[in-house]
Amino acid sequence: MARERGAASDKANQAQLNASTTHDQASATAREVLATARSADLRFDAERQAYTGAGQAFLLEHYLTRLNEGLGNAKLLILDHRLGGDNAPTIDLRSFTPPADPTAPRKAAQ
Repeated sequence: MARERGAASDKANQAQLNASTTHDQASATAREVLATARSADLRFDAERQAYTGAGQAFLLEHYLTRLNEGLGNAKLLILDHRLGGDNAPTIDLRSFTPPADPTAPRKAAQ
């Protein structure tokens, strides 16, 4: 009878430990979700105030920041179609073979 009581007590303690662990994990997850939501709320309020103060300039800066984050590691070349005239900067990306040297010895044709 004492063994049965001991086994029942062990099972009860294990169940209580499991319940406590599950409760603590759920509480921690809820706090993380709440902190994330509060952070998003603060960011939204800050962006709304920035837009109220700067308007279209804020939107452009926000867009360019997001674009920079998204293309941060990309290798790209941007050419602006609005560049024109004689002073437009130009990058020539064509590859040419070097010209033939007329003084170099030729390989014999077989």
